[in-house]
Amino acid sequence: DDVFHAMLPVVPQLRPRRTRWQRRWRALEKRVATTVRRLRRGRTRFQV
Repeated sequence: DDVFHAMLPVVPQLRPRRTRWQRRWRALEKRVATTVRRLRRGRTRFQV
């Protein structure tokens, strides 16, 4: 975030109070992706 701040110091309208939300959402997405990958890897075990 700080890096982006340094790069775009003239864009306060682009980032409403949704930043924390977006960060949380991104983390959630990452977690889901990792879990999915894991499931795919061991798919033979978890055949649904």
